[in-house]
Formats: sequence, C-alpha cells, structure tokens
Amino acid sequence: MRRTLVAVWVVVLAGAVGLAVAGGPSELAALLLRPRPEVGRRAPDFTLTSLEGVPVSLGSFQGRPVIINFWASWCPPCREEMPHLQAAAKADEELVVLAVDATHTERRQEDVAAFVEEYGLTFPVVLDRDGAVNEEYLVRALPTSYFVDRQGVIRARYLGGMTPRALEENLKAIR
Repeated sequence: MRRTLVAVWVVVLAGAVGLAVAGGPSELAALLLRPRPEVGRRAPDFTLTSLEGVPVSLGSFQGRPVIINFWASWCPPCREEMPHLQAAAKADEELVVLAVDATHTERRQEDVAAFVEEYGLTFPVVLDRDGAVNEEYLVRALPTSYFVDRQGVIRARYLGGMTPRALEENLKAIR
C-alpha cells in the first residue's frame, strides 16, 4: 500500500515537473489556477461570436439567471430539448438562454443558422468554432447545460436532453 502511494506521488510530481519544463511555470500556474466549472463555483467567463458576428460574453448577463446550453444542430437530443428552452426563455424575460454551438463539430456553419431559423430561436446563439469553451466547461456529451444564478455561480449541471419537467426542476436552483 505504501509503495503504491509513493509511486502515485512520484508520477504526479513528474507530471507537474514535465509541464513546468515544457510550458514554463506561468503556463503551469495558469492551468492549475484556472477556475473549473463546478456546481457552487463561479462560472468561467467567456466571449464568443454570434451568428451575426457580434461578440457575446457570459459576464454581460450578470444579475440575470442564465442557462448555458452546449449543443449542435446534428444532435437529436438537442433538437428535442430546444423547443423547451425556447418556451422557458419566452415565458421569463429575465431568464437568459445562452446557446453555445459546438461549431467545431458541425459540417457547415450554415446548418447552425438553418437550425436557429427552423426552431425560431430568439435567445443568443454563439459559435464555439475551435471548441475551447466546450473544453473549458468539460463538455463530453451534447447537450450539456449549466444553470447559473444572478451572482454568476453555477447551481446545477444537466447532461443530456431535458424534458420540460427536468428543465423546470433545474430552473428552481437559479430563480
């Protein structure tokens, strides 16, 4: 047991030293100190471009409840839940649904615009062209949604397509 524990610490230490040598101490510190998107923690801010080419920042919605929804036009569960998100946004003018398209997985950007038109989406849709925000938010499956309160703190995370009931339950955490 003791040998295993020592071996684990040696591997961890070697990895940290390797990162420090390869990327320098400032890159290692930035990696280790970067806020993680966990329930109870502040949501990491990001800025992405909308379909219209306008920069949109999560931080610009401070003071309002926000659902950050990671999705793609080719994703069947995303297609199923999107009308529920649109209905929630329409029913509560204060609620922000920020739809982050996994553009790096789309065949064509035109598919995103067609999806938005098909579903009549009226909330902000932004393009994560290189997948950096998906990566920062640890998105491993689509759709994934984060529920952020008025103070910018993540109060819930939901993996997979939401039913109206699941959406309503998670909204309680940020209203």
